Amino acid sequence: EAMSFGTPVAAANTSSLPEILGDAAIYFPPDDIERMVEVMIQVVENEALRQTLVQKGYEQIKRYSWSDMATQIQAIYASCV
Repeated sequence: EAMSFGTPVAAANTSSLPEILGDAAIYFPPDDIERMVEVMIQVVENEALRQTLVQKGYEQIKRYSWSDMATQIQAIYASCV
């Protein structure tokens, strides 16, 4: 959702987040608060980085539109029948 509103994303590099967010986010280890703060400061202070993340975010969300997801789920169901 953040990406669809043009918000740059910083996320922990855990779970499925890197898979879903791809290169449209900047990552930090989930247990490293200092690195999280560094990443957030980077995003706030570096306008070029922010704009890059925003543009990549817009591209990334195209992969997860509701209509595309519905088509993929329908194909999965059809392959099971």
